Amino acid sequence: METTIDKAERFAYYLKTHRRQSDALIDTVLDKLLDRERQSLLKQRAELRAELDQFESQYALKSSELYEKFQRGEMGDDMDFVDWSAVWRVYQTILKSLETLDSAPS
Repeated sequence: METTIDKAERFAYYLKTHRRQSDALIDTVLDKLLDRERQSLLKQRAELRAELDQFESQYALKSSELYEKFQRGEMGDDMDFVDWSAVWRVYQTILKSLETLDSAPS
């Protein structure tokens, strides 16, 4: 079964190979897809940031500091710290995804 990536690569190859002129419908669809993905990432970022803000307020510690200490084993195994660390990792992934989406070649 062809994956989404396979389909996107096949379509990109087709466009490059046939040097098609700009197509308003295709441009609109692609713009909407990119915007939809960006909006989804922004929503996730806001939700995760709210969780991080709660942890930071509760423990009076920045998430980046907690993560470094947690990775070094200085925070113990408290479930809050495990959860906080996981939220921080996902938040960082979302930030990288947004950066990639915003900096992709046009």
